[in-house]
Amino acid sequence: TEQAKLDKTSRYQLKLSEMALGGGGMWGRGFMKSIMKNNYLPEAHTDFIIAILGEEFGLAGVLVVMILYALFMISLFGISRLCVDRVSMLICQGIGVLIPFQALINIGVVSGFFPTTGLTAPFISYGGSSSISLLVCMGLISNVCINNMSMHSTNAQKESVLPSKLNFSD
Repeated sequence: TEQAKLDKTSRYQLKLSEMALGGGGMWGRGFMKSIMKNNYLPEAHTDFIIAILGEEFGLAGVLVVMILYALFMISLFGISRLCVDRVSMLICQGIGVLIPFQALINIGVVSGFFPTTGLTAPFISYGGSSSISLLVCMGLISNVCINNMSMHSTNAQKESVLPSKLNFSD
């Protein structure tokens, strides 16, 4: 009986998140109309925020969030293609894989496909250390973009505007 009691309490958060996701259906209950957030799901604003998003906005809302993570990854890979040095390229590609992968694991945990890990949903979940690490990652990406823009503008300034036959600097 002790093991059965432990099993009931250890899966409590997961069962309620699955109920919240299922309760949202295809289009959701509506913004701020979550039942689980207000009454049943403890600490819904942390790792299980996707369950509340799924309840309020349905499967369509969760798919929109997943598409936004995919677009984020695609944009970081596009930035990495414009990088002039290998380190900047690897920073962009690493962060471009890290954040959507973390989001995929969080969505898998909330929906019950993966065991509960404690990974937050990037840019959505409430959490201090996760937010700080994401801000550091975005700072690195900003630095890479600024450095690459200055490199591209320096290279553009070195190029001649006139065709080679009319270039009088020779």
